[in-house]
Amino acid sequence: MAFDAVGAVYCNTMYASGLGVNADEIWKYNESSGWVKCGTLVHGRRKHSAAFIDEVLYICGGTIHSHELFLDSVEAFNAVTDKCHTVGKLVHCVQLSGNCVPFRSSLYIFGGKDIHYRDVSHVQVYNTTQNTCTLLTKPMPRPGCLMQAVLWETSAILVGQSTCFIFDLEEGTWQEREQFKTGVRYFGLVRENERVFVIGGGDSETEKDVKKTWKLRDDVRYVSLQNILQDKSIEWKTHGKLPQPSLVQAYGLMLF
Repeated sequence: MAFDAVGAVYCNTMYASGLGVNADEIWKYNESSGWVKCGTLVHGRRKHSAAFIDEVLYICGGTIHSHELFLDSVEAFNAVTDKCHTVGKLVHCVQLSGNCVPFRSSLYIFGGKDIHYRDVSHVQVYNTTQNTCTLLTKPMPRPGCLMQAVLWETSAILVGQSTCFIFDLEEGTWQEREQFKTGVRYFGLVRENERVFVIGGGDSETEKDVKKTWKLRDDVRYVSLQNILQDKSIEWKTHGKLPQPSLVQAYGLMLF
């Protein structure tokens, strides 16, 4: 699997976009059929955001590594017809914004890095009915990238290396829960009923010879959703272990 691919789940099938040499392949996986190539992106990309609304997977932003080109385009892949086409644009080119959150007929894209590789705080809202994009008037409390998010009723819970935010999608208000930071990047985040799981991840260190090394985790840990919502003390519990310490590139909740 290519570095910086993105995963999303529809009908208990995992779809991964940004695979292959040109980062333009879409593959799907379920328990009965295994891995099958099912589509091709219009523009190959990695470090993008993606989420399903009904049977359509929306692929937003990202970057083309070979040209150092940042993207603002939005593509729509239909999981029924296996067809993909460009449907619109974001307000800003962005990469490393983590997963986007689908709410009603819109996608919420939180933060990321701009064309100058700076963390940004804006929230882009892509309306899939009108294929238009706007910016929220209330940005994130501070800039951030690679903050993964899960939906709970009418709120998005964003979890990142250095902090955690709760964003009310209807009221447009923010709350911070710094004690629930992960301490790592490139982790998986899923909500299963009343629990929020953090899977693997790592943190890079710069040594004397300026080489970056990674300290990786192999644990699957979780915390009660209510602990986050009610601003309680952190109580991570270990659910299990990965086969080996890993950065997590593509992930999703599937029920077997």
